[in-house]
Amino acid sequence: MPQAKTTRYAVLFAVSIISLIYVGLPPSAHAVPQYSLTPLPFITQEGYSVLLILNVVGASPSTLYQFNFHVRDPSTKVWNSVLENYTTFSGQTQFSLLPSYPSAAFIGVGGGTSSFVGQYVGWVNQTRPALATNTAVAVTTNGFFFILTDNTEYQRTDTMGIRATGYNSLEPATVIIRTQTSSTVVLNATTAASSTGVVTASWKIPRNAIIDNYLITITGKVTAKSPPDAQGFVIRAATMSITTFTSSRASYERTETMKFSFKSTYPDGQYANSGTALLTLASPGGSSVSLTALYDSVAQTFNATYKTFPNNQTGAWTASLGLNGFDDGFGNTGPATAATTSSQLQPATLAITITSKSYFAIAEQIKFNATIQYPDLSTLQSGQVAAFLLFSGGGHNDTVPVVYDSTINFWVGTYTPGNEPGGLWSLTVAGADSASPTNSGKATKTIQLQDRIPTSSFAFTSGTILTSVSVSFDGSTSFDPDGTIVGYAWDFGDGSTGSGVTPSHGYSIAGTYTVKLNVTDNSGSTAVSTESVTITDRPPVVATALSSTNPSPGQTVIVTITASDPDGTVVTTTVNWGDGTTNTISGPPSTDSHAYSLANGTPSATFTITVTVHDNSGLSASSTPSITVTDQPPVITWTAPPATSLSGQAVTAAITSSDPDGTVTSVTINWGDGKVDTLMAGSTTGSHTYSLANSATSATYTITVTVVDNSGSTKTATSSITIQTNQPSSNVSFPLYYFGILAALIAALLTGAFLAFRRHKVTHARLKIDLEAVRAEAGRIENQEFFQSVKDQLKKDKE
Repeated sequence: MPQAKTTRYAVLFAVSIISLIYVGLPPSAHAVPQYSLTPLPFITQEGYSVLLILNVVGASPSTLYQFNFHVRDPSTKVWNSVLENYTTFSGQTQFSLLPSYPSAAFIGVGGGTSSFVGQYVGWVNQTRPALATNTAVAVTTNGFFFILTDNTEYQRTDTMGIRATGYNSLEPATVIIRTQTSSTVVLNATTAASSTGVVTASWKIPRNAIIDNYLITITGKVTAKSPPDAQGFVIRAATMSITTFTSSRASYERTETMKFSFKSTYPDGQYANSGTALLTLASPGGSSVSLTALYDSVAQTFNATYKTFPNNQTGAWTASLGLNGFDDGFGNTGPATAATTSSQLQPATLAITITSKSYFAIAEQIKFNATIQYPDLSTLQSGQVAAFLLFSGGGHNDTVPVVYDSTINFWVGTYTPGNEPGGLWSLTVAGADSASPTNSGKATKTIQLQDRIPTSSFAFTSGTILTSVSVSFDGSTSFDPDGTIVGYAWDFGDGSTGSGVTPSHGYSIAGTYTVKLNVTDNSGSTAVSTESVTITDRPPVVATALSSTNPSPGQTVIVTITASDPDGTVVTTTVNWGDGTTNTISGPPSTDSHAYSLANGTPSATFTITVTVHDNSGLSASSTPSITVTDQPPVITWTAPPATSLSGQAVTAAITSSDPDGTVTSVTINWGDGKVDTLMAGSTTGSHTYSLANSATSATYTITVTVVDNSGSTKTATSSITIQTNQPSSNVSFPLYYFGILAALIAALLTGAFLAFRRHKVTHARLKIDLEAVRAEAGRIENQEFFQSVKDQLKKDKE
């Protein structure tokens, strides 16, 4: 036990002694003093102290008393106190001394010891006023004890406090707890002493600990006590407490299930989650049933239920949990005193459901079915059941017989009215069983007796219905079972109405319309039927015209679009030109334009133009004209070589080419003799020298010029040339000289310098031409080089 408890008990005891001093009667003059020595507390843990309370009764007033206190510890060592003095005052005949052991009141190191487990014996010798040393004047009858645990007896789930003293500072110590019967070790812990040599530990006793005597030992690594620290204690089953033992409801109706719940707690305050309890449920009449409470892990309570019956006695039902009626499954039981809770059981209110039509024709037989159920939804199949018809206008309260039909499991009521008036009636069904008191209930349903209402139905034009087309409606299939139809009122769903049996109506806008026909019979009753009419939108119309159906690349093509919608408007137009270009036009279309281009090497391509118009209803129409784009061929302008020439002489062709819708990519000249030259595009010239075979005197060749543009289109031009052999050579210089003069004269005429020739008197000698030079120049006459040289010479002479 903690030292605080020792101090509290000592103080209380001292207070009680003092009170006795003041209220006690004085002894007779010759009374012999009486002594008693009482330890407080009787048992505590090592390291704490005990009050040794010496009570003296029959003392002499105004006398000095002296005492020696003695304590023998379990090692047989005796500890002696210093003299304890007390002087009684006048008239005082009793007093007490309260030294503590161990304390400074005892001689020796520490004023005694409490570090041994076992029995300590105390006694007192008086030294004054009379010497009493041979025999103690007072002895602790059973001694007192210092132990290791804070109690000697525990319940399961208690926490044991362990304390031992007298060890070295921070010395390791082993704490072992084992059962006495089987020596089963339940705790083996190593701890270290405090700096003052105190060993402390604790053990939380499990809820399923073995019920037995136990032995605890504490062994220091260095310190060896004699006697050793060893002690026994007892573990008993826990006494379970029962809390919140209640009924889930204060009141139940018959056939409902009563539910009783409680929680069970261990001494440490934890809730039990296993075990069972036997409850007794007593009826108001004294009979009882036994219920078993089981643990509900969701609600975390122990629950017992009882399903009541239709004939159970009503009143207060009491559930009791008797002494130790709960067991957690480990032998821990409770409660220590019985617990009870009560609930009221009431007669059941029967739930009645009436099934019938809400409207009945006047004089029509009224039929209904009813189900009658207890709170547990079981049905009443026998008992007293009746039905009543009560007119809201008063004056009529008719009884309707009701019987149970086991084939359909319904209570069935049938009533054939006579001249009951039309209007609102209350149909009430009431039932009760044979229990005492009865379980009963009733229900009411409002019905109406009225003229039989007509039936409305109609048909209309079948198939696809377009806008602006008249739809024929026919309501002749409507009828009145007890009269005639006198009125047909039509609602066509677009804001228009009509009348008559077979009206017609046209819709201007596509959509689905709900058409209603409201018919009225000769009694003023009405009925309505509805049908859905779907009107289909008319698609738009589109036509197109192209400004050209065979344009050239780059040429602008205009498509003229004519579009309309017979029942709406054209909202958008898309023009897909077929080459990846698409234009969108908002609103009514008119025209669109586009210029095509051809890929290189493609002289011609055909495209499909798709013109699509969309109306305000989402319908569309398309026109798909085709167009062929054709590349224009290139143009050749050229100066052909002379019609004749000599073999071995160079001939020249001057060529100018262009492409009206693109570019010229290549120019070739096929000279007709197997030689083909490729020239630069644009204006250019080409030259070639023909050679005749040795045996041939002449040959005619066709020169072909071919121009190709970027689209692959071609243009050709041809010319013929005749090649002759050269005349034999002569050693006479005159013909050559003459020919040279002739050539010079021709060149002079071409340049307009003939007068200059005469003015400078070009003489034979000055224009003397070396025969060898003439021969060398003779081959240049054909390609005009010779003439050019003559012109150049004349120009120099002129200058």
